[in-house]
Amino acid sequence: MRPSSDQALFSIFGINFGGSPPTKFNIPNLNGRVAIGGQQVGMFGQGTLTMTWLISTGASTVAPLPGTLAMFGGNYAPDGWALCDGSQLPISQNVPLFEAIGCAFGGNNVSVFELPNLMSGAAPVGAGQGPGRTPVTLGQQLAGAIPGLGINYLISTAGPYPPGSGTGAFPKTGQYLGQVIAYAGAQVPAGWALCDGALLQIAGNEMLFQLIGTSYGGDGQSNFALPDLRGLMVTGLGG
Repeated sequence: MRPSSDQALFSIFGINFGGSPPTKFNIPNLNGRVAIGGQQVGMFGQGTLTMTWLISTGASTVAPLPGTLAMFGGNYAPDGWALCDGSQLPISQNVPLFEAIGCAFGGNNVSVFELPNLMSGAAPVGAGQGPGRTPVTLGQQLAGAIPGLGINYLISTAGPYPPGSGTGAFPKTGQYLGQVIAYAGAQVPAGWALCDGALLQIAGNEMLFQLIGTSYGGDGQSNFALPDLRGLMVTGLGG
């Protein structure tokens, strides 16, 4: 991409992901790669790309629900977000976020709680036990070639149908139907469901079925399945 044609994006990315300013800068390439946390944003590893992982604090009226995790191509936390760096926060000053995630990642449950920590090259892993997979609990630290941290993956079962074009931004209120997020809370908020492979009846969920069909299972006649991300890391398509 050309910095002159998208100065706002260039101001965030710079050449974290490559390029030759002032004529060109690259966007992240996650084809076949897992987004891990770390300080060297843009570094490629074996099947990985280092990104900045953020958690929504609920301090902004336009950010997603508190406890939502999102990858980011910049080196800082925008308004309404915090770095997933294991920081200890005072409960009294961060009530919405504490109510969402509690002390799943540390803290004393009285005065302080801790944020998820993905800064050591870790990636979110879906909590729960998928078929043939090792069980994972929320907040569990996992060793491996790519370290992991147990997080809930949710899919939106309510909200407007996603547009075919636009800015790619989160809706200012609510969420798009079929949107999948990493979520650091234990309780599933209204309008969301766990990405646990559950079968839903088509009747009553027609719009969601129209969106995802039987990509994840189901007979396509009376039911369809949600994605099952329990015990898995999310990998970009392609590669």
